[in-house]
Parts: sequence; C-alpha cells; structure tokens
Amino acid sequence: MSLFECQKNHRYTILDITTPDLELKDRLMSFGISVGVEFELLQHSLKKATFSIAIERAQIALRSGEAKHILVRPL
Repeated sequence: MSLFECQKNHRYTILDITTPDLELKDRLMSFGISVGVEFELLQHSLKKATFSIAIERAQIALRSGEAKHILVRPL
C-alpha cells in the first residue's frame, strides 16, 4: 500500500520509494524519509491533497503525488 492509503494515527514502516525522479528521492531522504523508517500519519486534508507525518520528533508535510510514491506496511 502507499502512504496515500494510510489511516490517521497509525504507524507504518517505509518499504520503498518508487519515483524515478532522483531530485524527489533526494528531497525525501533529506527529510529522513527512507526505506526502513517508521512514521505515524498525523493528518491529511479532506481530499487527501496533503499529508502530515511524524518521523521521530520531526513533522513533515507531503503532497499527494509524493505520498503515492512511498510504499509502506502497517506496524
């Protein structure tokens, strides 16, 4: 499943980042988003246009297009 399909207030582990866009991969990695990282989905907008996740003590905002490229599994 992708981060786009996640439910609020649940924890997940990142399995893969599927985008071919190397700049986007670098950007996500600079935020701490990489394979094996655990996070919690804090919020998403009503139409799932944006997502807010927590990785350790950091809160990160993502667009829906980015969230669709992050494959996860629930903990």
